[in-house]
Amino acid sequence: LLRSGHPFGVSIKAKGTDLQHLWSRVNEVANERQQALQGAIQVHKFDQDADETLGWLEEKEAHQVALEGEDISRADLPALKQLMSKYDEFMRGVTAVEKQVNDLSREAERLMSLYPDTQEHLVVRKMGMEEQLKDVISTANKYYEKLQQMRNLQSYFQEHRDLIMWIKRLQHAITSETLPNDVDGCKTLMLRHAEYQAEISGRQPAVDEFIRKGNNMITAQHVLSSEISGKIKQLETAVDLLKDIWKERLVLYEENLDLQQWKRDAHITDAWLTEKEDMLKEDWRKVEDVDDADNKIRNFDDFLITLEAQGEKFDSLKRLTLLEKAYSQQRKKESERIRAEKGKNESRNDSIKTFEKQNKLQDRRKERERRMTQEVSLLKPSPSYTEEVYASHTLPHPRRGTEPVPCIRTSSFESKEAPSTPSRQATLSVSDGSSAEAERMLKTSGSMLSVDETPTMQRIGSTRRTPKFTTRRSNSLKKIKTRDDFGPIDMHGHLDRKQDLQGGGKKATIRTWKRYYTILCGQLLCFFKDEDSFLENSAASAPVNILNAECDACPEYMKKKNTFRLKIQDGSEYLFSCNDDDKMLEWVLKIRFHANLAPAQQLRSFDKGESPPMYSPPPRPGEILRRHTTDLVSSVEVNALSSVPYEPRTYEKPSTITGNHCKFSELEFSTFSKKKI
Repeated sequence: LLRSGHPFGVSIKAKGTDLQHLWSRVNEVANERQQALQGAIQVHKFDQDADETLGWLEEKEAHQVALEGEDISRADLPALKQLMSKYDEFMRGVTAVEKQVNDLSREAERLMSLYPDTQEHLVVRKMGMEEQLKDVISTANKYYEKLQQMRNLQSYFQEHRDLIMWIKRLQHAITSETLPNDVDGCKTLMLRHAEYQAEISGRQPAVDEFIRKGNNMITAQHVLSSEISGKIKQLETAVDLLKDIWKERLVLYEENLDLQQWKRDAHITDAWLTEKEDMLKEDWRKVEDVDDADNKIRNFDDFLITLEAQGEKFDSLKRLTLLEKAYSQQRKKESERIRAEKGKNESRNDSIKTFEKQNKLQDRRKERERRMTQEVSLLKPSPSYTEEVYASHTLPHPRRGTEPVPCIRTSSFESKEAPSTPSRQATLSVSDGSSAEAERMLKTSGSMLSVDETPTMQRIGSTRRTPKFTTRRSNSLKKIKTRDDFGPIDMHGHLDRKQDLQGGGKKATIRTWKRYYTILCGQLLCFFKDEDSFLENSAASAPVNILNAECDACPEYMKKKNTFRLKIQDGSEYLFSCNDDDKMLEWVLKIRFHANLAPAQQLRSFDKGESPPMYSPPPRPGEILRRHTTDLVSSVEVNALSSVPYEPRTYEKPSTITGNHCKFSELEFSTFSKKKI
């Protein structure tokens, strides 16, 4: 159209140009699309190969887990060799997979250079394969190291077994030799025994190398260091025993050789003597001529010369053999051992006797101290008593129509004003100083004393050498004991007791009610069968320590009335029941009071001595109250000390005690107790 001069030639040429540009764009896009498809094919093929390689690696990991699951700690050397062959086969497969991973890594780098858009995807796949391969190889190397250690260890143990077997075999060979009865056999045996020594010396380097390897493994902190150390000690002990056996057998063989040589010499000498004895037994009276007599004389001279020459042999037979010397040494050692054992036994028996004597003396001393402490604690005066009460218990009552005797302030009363320990207030007896003063005053007032009062003065002078507490245990003294003879007892009476919980909060096995005569002394609740048992110091149950204990009334308990509960520190719990509510209240308050005191102040009285304790029975008329100082504080001493002015006792301000159920002062409580009495 253009050559023919078409009128629309310009338009046709423009259309042709546009079509040409469009065709080239289509070709370019098609080529680009083809290249992209080829790249995608290569990437997908890489992914397939990577997935296949990862599958192989997972199989290797599973195989590796199966290998590691086998217990190689108890495997012997053949089993370890089989495991090593399995490991070699496994590593050949891992090597092939490693080659495949390296090829795929190079292919990934080539694809990343051709198709940069696939770099992130290819890097992830490449890193996954390499990391998994690295894990498989590292785990395989650790397993191989473990196999190597176990193989070395089993080889070490096998070497130990071989050495022990060699030692036992050689020991059996040495000890199975029989002692010959001739000199030649003894010499042959000595040669064989020397060969055993050569064999022991030849094996010594192997033993030293075994010990060196074991020490190196122990130094490297091997897992089985304890077993290796045991093997080393066992081998060293066996080698030392083998050497000792060889030395003992050498001594035995030398003694046997010496004995056989002596027997040979003795046999030869005896044969020679027998032969010469026959010659001496010949009858010389049958000599026929002079020549024959000369011959016999010459023969006899030769015999004498030979006999003199045999003297050394006879002297050698007199010596002690090695066996006899060893026997004498053994007997000497045995006698020394018996003598040493006898002396050791005697010294041990003496030590045992001395120890038993010391124990007996210590037990007696402890028993004596326990009795003294118990009697002192029970003979302490109760601080709740007033001085008038003490005077009424220790001094004779005045007759009707006579003036009352003033109270005497003794040193035991004066000690209450100053700080002192409870042991200094043990009894009402007069101390050494007051006894001397009383004796001096008695001498000055001798005109006031009657003739019948002389024994009393003798007793006063003898009290300075006697203790302040009684140690007599006769039944006659028990009969005149009363409750007032004992120490600071704030509360006493019959109570029903039931143990609800044992120590630690466990339920008690026996939870029955039982009645006791109960004493509250300091921070101890003591239980007796009755009052007579208390006076005889015969407890019916173990005492209860109420330090920091909790004591509350228990109105919710319906089986018994007037019940209160006591919880002590070890978790034990007791229920107590009284006859009436007032007694129960007094028990609760006094137990709380003593439970909250410090141990050093546990003997402090609840009532401060303003009045006698609640429910204290009045003194029986005509009853003689025995105290350790009864002989001192007698009517004679009262008459002698009647000129001492009476000093009224002052009391501190009563403190207020607060409980869960009531709150009142000691003064009010004392008034309440007087009303009850």
